[in-house]
Amino acid sequence: MDVSAQYKLSGDRVFQEKQGWFFATREGIDMGPFPDRNSAELELSCYATHIQKKEEKQKKTQVRWRTF
Repeated sequence: MDVSAQYKLSGDRVFQEKQGWFFATREGIDMGPFPDRNSAELELSCYATHIQKKEEKQKKTQVRWRTF
């Protein structure tokens, strides 16, 4: 499943506090503050894409090691 879709299915991870807008990661870390909701959503999307690429790279590395 696409990580960005997984974030959306997990509920709304973007929220507002006094300091500004934040997003919550699946690891339980609040990232921010951002000046507005759109900025927080954009950063969440970038973060999700980064995590997805990292996980794909780890899977490829694991498969490579298993083949030797």
